[in-house]
Amino acid sequence: MELVLVRLTAPATVPPPVSPEAVVDILWSVAVPDDRLEHVRARHGPRPEAVDLGVFVRTDATSAEEAATSLCRRAIATAPSLSDWSIGVLSMLRDSRW
Repeated sequence: MELVLVRLTAPATVPPPVSPEAVVDILWSVAVPDDRLEHVRARHGPRPEAVDLGVFVRTDATSAEEAATSLCRRAIATAPSLSDWSIGVLSMLRDSRW
């Protein structure tokens, strides 16, 4: 299982920001079996408009980042509350054994 740390950021024109818990719910609602999503943790980012995610995927290290960003792109494209949000990969921890 691989852990990818992702930051989703709302545009400045979108008040109020979506809660981290709501972002987790959205990610699970758009996840498909091919995403191999195992677990998602979320918290407020360093600014009110940011949500930091820990996305655990059951895949090899070379495709973990793509799996996590693809899932986030799908959530942004699907959920009106995430419309126009941006994605930034903070880091990826290889061989995460939890």
